[in-house]
Amino acid sequence: YRQSHHLLRDYDIIESSPKRKGNLLLFITTCLGIHDSSHKSLVSTSVIKHWINSCLVLNTDESHLEEKLILEDEAGSNYFLKALLILASLPGCELISTEEVLNLIFESWFEGGMIWNEYAVNLLTTFGEKASFKDQFILKASSSLRNDIHCEPPLDHAVLELTCQAWSKRAMRLLRITKLDNLDNLGLGSAELWDSASLSTERDFSEYFFLCLMYLLHSFNSAEQRKELISNANESRIFVHILTSIAKSENPILESFNHRTERNHQLLDILGGRAGTGETLLEQTCIDGIVLLSTFMNDQARKKTKSMIKAITSLSFLVSALFQTPTYYEIQPTEKDEIDPSDVKEGDSLWYELGSQRIKATVMKIHTDDFPNLYFTIREEKSNSERQTIASRLKRHPKSFNPQSTASFVDGGEGSRREHIGRLITDNILKPHLFRLQFDEESTTINEVSAEAVNIILSQCGLISVGIGSVRYEIFQGITSMLVLLCDSLAPTDSSIEKCTMVIRCLSLALGFGVYTTPSSMNITGIIDPTDSIVKLVDLYRNSTWFEAQKRHPFERFHQSVSMWLSVAVIAIKDGEIFRCISGIIRSISDILLSINSKESGVNAYVVMKAMNSFQIASNDCTDDSVDNHDEKQVLGELTQCFIRLSQQEMSWKIVEEFSSLIVINSKKPIKMLEPAARSHANDLTECLYSPSKRWCSFHLLYSLAMSSKPLQEEESVIISDVINQQQAEWKQGMDGEDASELEDDIIISASWLPEKAMCILSQMKPKSSSIQNKLGEENEIMGDLLTW
Repeated sequence: YRQSHHLLRDYDIIESSPKRKGNLLLFITTCLGIHDSSHKSLVSTSVIKHWINSCLVLNTDESHLEEKLILEDEAGSNYFLKALLILASLPGCELISTEEVLNLIFESWFEGGMIWNEYAVNLLTTFGEKASFKDQFILKASSSLRNDIHCEPPLDHAVLELTCQAWSKRAMRLLRITKLDNLDNLGLGSAELWDSASLSTERDFSEYFFLCLMYLLHSFNSAEQRKELISNANESRIFVHILTSIAKSENPILESFNHRTERNHQLLDILGGRAGTGETLLEQTCIDGIVLLSTFMNDQARKKTKSMIKAITSLSFLVSALFQTPTYYEIQPTEKDEIDPSDVKEGDSLWYELGSQRIKATVMKIHTDDFPNLYFTIREEKSNSERQTIASRLKRHPKSFNPQSTASFVDGGEGSRREHIGRLITDNILKPHLFRLQFDEESTTINEVSAEAVNIILSQCGLISVGIGSVRYEIFQGITSMLVLLCDSLAPTDSSIEKCTMVIRCLSLALGFGVYTTPSSMNITGIIDPTDSIVKLVDLYRNSTWFEAQKRHPFERFHQSVSMWLSVAVIAIKDGEIFRCISGIIRSISDILLSINSKESGVNAYVVMKAMNSFQIASNDCTDDSVDNHDEKQVLGELTQCFIRLSQQEMSWKIVEEFSSLIVINSKKPIKMLEPAARSHANDLTECLYSPSKRWCSFHLLYSLAMSSKPLQEEESVIISDVINQQQAEWKQGMDGEDASELEDDIIISASWLPEKAMCILSQMKPKSSSIQNKLGEENEIMGDLLTW
């Protein structure tokens, strides 16, 4: 039995070994005298003791969890154990001691299955009448579960899943026969345990504990029972420790927030989601999360960087679960949106309202023939077409504004709860840390985490109260002082750049860039005006001496931080001239960051893409799409080259998302901004059709090229590759002179329009094997061939 269930042995069971025949259970029970009315054993006591010891595998210490998987026995195949349990249940049996009965029941509990359900549970009930017997069993089983939790988890994830399933089944068997209704007796109720899992490096203890917990929760019939199991823990804050431990902290800038909180979502869902968990528990867990984060940040040793990142991520998740509706802000215009017809003059630049859109237009003529009802001839800037319209269709601003908006959150019945969470974050996180910004290297994570806490307040809690001392007032004062510090300190010196890097990064995170927390594009609106900081950055990047020095020896983190700042600040820039200068800054940053070959290549590509995306989205209100922007074309070309160059390890979902968004935005513009990039890298983009993470973007870039009316190269300058020449020679065999000449002309014409790489692929394309196994193995190649064709 043991050999046949030993999954990890290197040897195979020899097929030629003797086959067992007959009823083994009947043979064993007969030997034990169970079927005899006098219950007289046919074997000696020493043999019975030997059988008992053979069953009790768990009496020996098993340090590896994988080894215990062989003990799972759902089918009830362990006939010796079954027979011994039957013997122990006989009235007046003296062949097995009480201690041996306890060990046999424990062994059956560990193996589970039919023997446990039909024999061991009944025997435990019978012996449970004896003082302390059942308590001894519960203590032994509980200790076993806790010991397993403290073992090193398997490295192989498939084996880890099996191990966690087995553990959860044992835990559930224990819970069904006892009144134990919390995680403490199972080994998962310790806050210290979950906190230590956050710091583990060699083994993923967080994943191990999480899987054990999730398999256990799945065993319950209702969300209420699952919630009760967690709520009854001796550690009242265990829920927040669990959520913090299972949040992912690896590579946060390139991994989406949803991906990093995937396990948090799964846990909340199994507890019934927001409705099942309840607002009361969620609010208390948010409060516990603030306290836990503050504890990590105040740790004098400051060795809990990973724990702080997990804690701020978990807090953002919790607040978003508590307040499902995000908060939005609007700048109330300094002048009213509606126009007075009598104030309009010829040459005025206004916005023509067409459905839900507003189009920039110039007033060409004022018509008075229906006085006092004036109407106007306007010329649309984009199309240069003229039309007549009435005053009510002309507006002063590119966007509509809610007249009830006061740059704050409109209370939806939960304002006091939002204000309370915002106040706790301000008092426990912002005041001790962000508003007392430290510039030493050890404080970097603390500064960034506290800045992200501002993002939680602005985008998830909202600014409810007003006046001196309110959360709104303190955040405004803190952000403003940081912005003033930035503008006063920014200068082309190393010490200034190093100091400003921290300030710019914290401003970016506070106003919604979102590395550890949920990103938000609206935070800056109604909070501060970033124009002065942008002007300072324009001057800095136009300083040729400093810029050339940076190209030689770049301060990588500074340029990353500036890109982050542009991503959140550009939406608040209303001055057209300053706005147009931003594309120049992005181009300068692109020249520096995208030329650096470092482990941060993926991050560099992402922050530049993000800045360019934000700029192009905001440019709809400030610039004319029909005007060719050389800086934008240059950046898009460099980003395309970088996208092609990034390895599979450097790629991330966020990079693909940002680059896809750039392609979509630019495909709608009258000027084909991406065509030069596609034209320059057509062969490399064709190769990228065979990469799962790159093929969508590559296909659409090549499609934009295919829709162009201009060939890749002139026919007289076409150079045919050796591969095509060799194929051409094969095609010519058997052709007459005229047909061969026509074939040559056709190939030259094709080569002037098609990328060389695409021609080579198409010329060598052959039918694939009809084998299903081969098709699955060649999936990428098949998809690449299809897209190339």
